[in-house]
Amino acid sequence: VQARLENNRLERTGRPRTAHLFVGLTWCWCGSRYSAHRTTGDGVSYYCSRRTDSGKCDNPSVTERRLRAAVLAPIEALLETLHQEDIQQATREKLQKQANDTRNEDRAAQVGLEKKLEQLKRRLSRYEEMYADAEMSRERYLEQRSTLEPQIQTLEVQLTERPRLALPDIEQFFAMADALEGQPPDNEEWREIVGGMVDRIIISGHDIRVEWKEAFAGLLETANGS
Repeated sequence: VQARLENNRLERTGRPRTAHLFVGLTWCWCGSRYSAHRTTGDGVSYYCSRRTDSGKCDNPSVTERRLRAAVLAPIEALLETLHQEDIQQATREKLQKQANDTRNEDRAAQVGLEKKLEQLKRRLSRYEEMYADAEMSRERYLEQRSTLEPQIQTLEVQLTERPRLALPDIEQFFAMADALEGQPPDNEEWREIVGGMVDRIIISGHDIRVEWKEAFAGLLETANGS
């Protein structure tokens, strides 16, 4: 992100521009996207697409000014904090500890799943041997197999599909803070930053809920002292 921001400072020609900052990120509680419309003067408001298309949603519009306050303010506080050298070191240490703790917890969970899977496989193998040696009836064997095989398959899927840990690139944010020092981001730069950090923005009545991407939620909380 910071490399793109630095390049954008030097060259603005030939790039497609996004007219509105939060297009594609803002959603209604009903599941529809919010679309942006210009109002009087330079104002911009976002409306539920279902409401404008069919009138089947009563969720209100929201101004871009309110969205900026909800989304940009925490990021601005983060960037300002990360530019301070003494706080950078404290933030690095705290986030490194969080990352290590998360990795340890993830590894422990994986080891637990692997151990349970091995136990179930050994049990099933034992029942197969007992059945083969006529120490267990066919009915009993099939009953045990039908119980164990789904559990084994579930554990194998869990181990195969375990999500990758989402951990932030701390140095990237320090570099971004330095790149933007004394130069407030313009809309194009904010699009780069917000698009990289925000998963979605949910509008429910007059409430705005920002869902940060997992890798950055802890970083924002730490840097803002939450």
